[in-house]
Amino acid sequence: MSDTKTEACQFKVRLQQPLKEWLQKQANAAKRSLTAEIELRLEESRARQQALAEVNRPQ
Repeated sequence: MSDTKTEACQFKVRLQQPLKEWLQKQANAAKRSLTAEIELRLEESRARQQALAEVNRPQ
C-alpha cells in the first residue's frame, strides 16, 4: 500500500499559556486543529529557512 502521508509521531512541547491561546485562536479561525496549525507554521518556517539557504548559498 502506498501512503502519501508521512507517519506522524507524538512530540510533547511546553508553551507559555498566552502563546498557546493565540495559536488556538488562529487554528479556530482557519478551522484547523491546534496540532495542524502548529505543524503548518513549522513547515512554513522550514520552507522560508530553506529558501534563504538557497539564496545565500555560495555560487
